[in-house]
Amino acid sequence: MATATLPPTSGEPALSRELSSGRRLVITSAEGAETVEIHSKRGQVEVSILLTDEGPVIRASAQRLEVDAAEAVSVDCGRFEVKADVVDLQASGPIRLDGEKIFLNCEQAEERAEQGACDE
Repeated sequence: MATATLPPTSGEPALSRELSSGRRLVITSAEGAETVEIHSKRGQVEVSILLTDEGPVIRASAQRLEVDAAEAVSVDCGRFEVKADVVDLQASGPIRLDGEKIFLNCEQAEERAEQGACDE
């Protein structure tokens, strides 16, 4: 694949290359951030990696996202959110939840917790 030197402030693609699948790899640089994107055949961004001074931001828009790890999947973050129609958890061993408070079947848990509505 061809290499390209990214211009420091251009919003125009520094590199745009069609892949054998019909997708397009696009690399741009603007205002101190570089972006690496994979576009679908229809031009929609499927994967985007934004490289900033604060660190990378990774986004994926996919039919399905799979992670297969032989040992562990570890997430270390300030806040972890999952929004889904259905959540299935399966384990061959114990499932552990550890938190100051754990809310189950409690809509708007944060607001109601402040009011004490979900306590005990």
